[in-house]
Amino acid sequence: MHLAFFRRPSSRTAPRKTDCIAAVFGPRIAHVSGAPSGTQGEDEMTTVWGQASTAWPDMPRWAGSLLMGLVLCAAGPVPAVAQDAPLGRDLPGLLAYARAQSPELRAMREEAEAAAQRVGPAGALPDPVLRVELMNINNYGNDASPSLLPWKVGETKYTLMQSLPLWGKRELKRDAAAADARQAEARTNASWAELAARIKAAHAEYYRAAGNERLTTEVLGLMTRLEQVAQARYAGGLAAQADAIRAQLEQTAMRSELIMIDSEKRQIRARLNALLARESGAPLADPWNCARCRR
Repeated sequence: MHLAFFRRPSSRTAPRKTDCIAAVFGPRIAHVSGAPSGTQGEDEMTTVWGQASTAWPDMPRWAGSLLMGLVLCAAGPVPAVAQDAPLGRDLPGLLAYARAQSPELRAMREEAEAAAQRVGPAGALPDPVLRVELMNINNYGNDASPSLLPWKVGETKYTLMQSLPLWGKRELKRDAAAADARQAEARTNASWAELAARIKAAHAEYYRAAGNERLTTEVLGLMTRLEQVAQARYAGGLAAQADAIRAQLEQTAMRSELIMIDSEKRQIRARLNALLARESGAPLADPWNCARCRR
């Protein structure tokens, strides 16, 4: 990138033609934009500022700050971080997805959280009771008519009651609630351990099927080349035709095995999706090592 700065003569000097001083900052811009924060980045920024000050000595401080901002903006954004591996490529990704998306596990976690929130109120005192008793609602002995309003009856009695448990009962209730919370947490951990074990077993089968598919594909390629060699030798009269026929039969068997392996992979993939609470036909990537070997 090339930036050109035009310097006009100062009012204190004699008039002369406008000087054009070109400052080339292309390599510096790319280096500064990728430099880490610290000593190296600060040194490069100082270098660029020095070049700008040399090219235009009378440049104000605010203009220099604006120039540096434009230079850094023109350098372009920092490259984005690589995306995460697709689901199914490795076992930790499957376990993390299942732990976050499993509805059964989420419900058990909510139950454990609710049980933990009940520990504190379990040791509280019972709710107080307010009782209102109306006496002589017929207003016997008075000229007033019968009524059920407290201020229009002969007598109204208000009673406020509070139950006080015996010593140690509140602590026992609190301990029982804490035990229920620990039990709910243990059920959640046990459910997650069972789900993780099933996912690990299914992923191991998926890894084995993908590896068998890769090896069978490599063997099929070798048999194809052997068939070509056998046909070439048969055309030259160096081998019998039976060698080429046997190679073709082996290729047919390998293709049949590939079809069976692909069907097995689809079944395992559907089982994995069921454990992950996904649709049975949802895509899953091949295990990472098998995908790398295939490439």
